[in-house]
Amino acid sequence: MFRLSIAYCVLLALVGGVARAEETLEPIAEYSAMAGPLVEQYCLDCHSGDAPDAGLALHSIEAGDGFQRDRAKWKKVVQRLRAGDMPPKDYDTPTDDERSALVQWIETRLEQFDCSVPQDPGWVTLRRLNRDQYRNTIRDLLYVDFQPSKTFPPDDLAYGFDNNADALSLTPGLIDKYLAASRTISRQSMLVPESITDKVFDVPKKSWKGGQYDYEHRRDLTSNGAIEFLYEFAKPGRYWLRVSVGADQGGAEPVRMGVLDDSHLVQTVDVHADGDESEQFAFALDVQKGRQRLGVAFLNDWYEEGIGDRNLFVERLEVIGPAEDLMSAAPRAHQRWFAGAPSAEDWRDEKKWKPTVRKSLNKFVSAAYRRPVPSKQLDRLMELVDSRRGAGDTYERAMEIAIEATLVSPRFLFIGNVDEPLQAKAGEQLGYDVDEYELASRLSYFLWSSMPDATLLRLASANQLRSQLPQQLDRMLRDRRAEQFSKHFTGQWLGTRLLADLVPDESQFDSFDQPLRAAMAREAEMVMADVVRSNLPITTLLDADFTYLNGRLAQHYGIEGVDGNHFRRVELAELGPLAAMRGGVLTMAGVLAATSNPDRTSPVKRGKWVLGELLAAEPPAPPPGIDSLEEIQKHSAEKLSVREQMARHRADPSCAVCHEQMDAFGLALENYDLVGRWRTEDGVGKVDASSTLPSGEQLEGVEGLKTVLLARSAAFRKCLAEKLLTYGLGRGLEYYDECAVREIVRRTRDDGDKMRTLLLAVIESSPFQQRRFDTAAAD
Repeated sequence: MFRLSIAYCVLLALVGGVARAEETLEPIAEYSAMAGPLVEQYCLDCHSGDAPDAGLALHSIEAGDGFQRDRAKWKKVVQRLRAGDMPPKDYDTPTDDERSALVQWIETRLEQFDCSVPQDPGWVTLRRLNRDQYRNTIRDLLYVDFQPSKTFPPDDLAYGFDNNADALSLTPGLIDKYLAASRTISRQSMLVPESITDKVFDVPKKSWKGGQYDYEHRRDLTSNGAIEFLYEFAKPGRYWLRVSVGADQGGAEPVRMGVLDDSHLVQTVDVHADGDESEQFAFALDVQKGRQRLGVAFLNDWYEEGIGDRNLFVERLEVIGPAEDLMSAAPRAHQRWFAGAPSAEDWRDEKKWKPTVRKSLNKFVSAAYRRPVPSKQLDRLMELVDSRRGAGDTYERAMEIAIEATLVSPRFLFIGNVDEPLQAKAGEQLGYDVDEYELASRLSYFLWSSMPDATLLRLASANQLRSQLPQQLDRMLRDRRAEQFSKHFTGQWLGTRLLADLVPDESQFDSFDQPLRAAMAREAEMVMADVVRSNLPITTLLDADFTYLNGRLAQHYGIEGVDGNHFRRVELAELGPLAAMRGGVLTMAGVLAATSNPDRTSPVKRGKWVLGELLAAEPPAPPPGIDSLEEIQKHSAEKLSVREQMARHRADPSCAVCHEQMDAFGLALENYDLVGRWRTEDGVGKVDASSTLPSGEQLEGVEGLKTVLLARSAAFRKCLAEKLLTYGLGRGLEYYDECAVREIVRRTRDDGDKMRTLLLAVIESSPFQQRRFDTAAAD
């Protein structure tokens, strides 16, 4: 029986750990003079042979880097050994010296990671913009508030975040969504004469001159000829003649229409409408003040008896402008990127339009791609614009089409350098610095969830961004866009995003409405923003003496003196006894509600959350066939408190080893109900929020839990560093990231655990700055 104890705890700690038999193994005798016999004595009955329990073969261990590849599993073993929550109390245990020897051996091996040599910076798959990043990028690029959450499918989570490259798949269905979105967004970005409704003069048909047949809704040109009218221009400038036409098609070519300015033919277009169809065109005109003759002409009449008849039908003639009176109401994106339109004469010329348009497109697309545009890419866009120009589109409409094409380009949709060449021959180096444009994107999507601004791109173009990262970090955190970091990182790390789907039991709490959901999430975001903005120690997140409240959340907490919808910073010591029960993430209603069940609190969920999100000690999944607390209550003849249900649950030895520490943490939060309100009774009796850790430490409610976590600040520091690096990289951490994490932790600790020091250490780390050389591509 006593041999099962350590084997069982190691089994639980090494979740899914399966020895890779195909790799070189080093014999157990080489563990150490003491650790080897300990493993043999306590573990091998169950974890050796051809069919070891859970596939975990401890009679052999991987040689060389194999141990480091499994370092995350071994760290869990150490955590549980140190915490004293294994082996279970009902089993014989090794002596303290034996336990210490095994811990010392594992930690020695973990420390043997040689950080004096260059480390693999890892590979980040090109990652598409997630929904939040897409929305923010569209907002900052084109000033359009497009909401992907209404049309795009949800982004999958990996390693706790929705910006993980490997989880951000690109399906055919999503591509269709991108195409539809690009059309919607481009139409909101440009003032297009084809669809203008303001400053439009509908030329009355009675003033039209020409045409063969006159009807109520049109005038026909059944042979070559023109329809013209006189218009008095009040002032000089850019105007548009908008024409609605129909046609009868016949012969080998489409109907050809000409535009007349002062009775001179200035432009021709093909009309493809046929029968009952209509088609609309708009033509730019740069005119002087005074009366001018405008019109359209039918240029290629054709008729063959019994075969067909080609005709042009003019339905509407409108004069729009002047443009300067319209541009003040033009979308902001139009004014920023495309206000410098070529003259009407240049737009009609085969060559003269190109310099002006290329300059505007280059400026816009460089911002959209977050780097200079490759010449071939710009040439393709110019070809697209030319095709629209030839089809009779205005400059504005052609730019709208160019925006649409830009927004479905991989260079817009993916973060990273799509056109990156190989950096070196295979084997020459582990990794290389990403170029500064990609660094700018990594930085902006980390802190802003959006595109780099002009300052970041300017520094990148001068190759000066790396040398100015501390200054840029400070600048970016002062920017309003830094709220996106507090919102998205905090919401996913603390789990307050889950509030959107939370529906508490109405019999216990019937006023859980949207304003309260939003207030719960907002409290967490604003506390994080304050810690970042004020450069407070990261331990403030565990035990702050302030929080952010509005009237709705203060009422929920039972705190008086805070009214209104706006949030404000409050000093908890000044707000009475119920306010003293708040402070830090452990006491936030958003966190507490997100870690509850719909009808009761869940010390298991809360304890699991503390272990995983604050101490990086995520417990393993429960073994199959274990009764839930609901099942335990169902089989009980008396009403049990949550504490009593959990005690019976822990009576199962297969549950006890993980639950002793997890439950102790969760029970310390039992004074908070399922929606985070303070309580002293739970419907069964008086709440008992005391607990005992396997190490013997006593926890007296939330204050005792805070004390324990502050004493484990090193674990919290490393946990937060790993979470931030995972979020910043858009990938899960691997064993080769250990040295980078150690350096981030060291820098943070040495500077008093300041939050900005932690963030700076993350963005200056080798995984953030570099990428692994793709040897497969080189081969």
